[in-house]
Amino acid sequence: MVHPEDGRQLGVNVIEALLNGCALMENWTSARDGTGKSLSFYDPQRRTWRQVGVDTFGSVLDYRNGEFSDGAMRFSGITWSEDWVGIYVRRAELGS
Repeated sequence: MVHPEDGRQLGVNVIEALLNGCALMENWTSARDGTGKSLSFYDPQRRTWRQVGVDTFGSVLDYRNGEFSDGAMRFSGITWSEDWVGIYVRRAELGS
């Protein structure tokens, strides 16, 4: 994950499909040595993507309004720490 303005690396993510592809588990390590996990899934009742997560810094997120468009997933919702914006980039594109 990189910062959208200056391109610095914010962390490394490993994403795995779960439950026959019905959910995605994100396992990440931040550039500040913290770790976290999030679960993303499509909620057919609300017709939206959702993501919930927690990390070792005590941050919790609950994104209830997500969309997949133009090849990208975007979430908006609540974080119980500071706001952040990150862009996911494949490692090969980072040169590592």
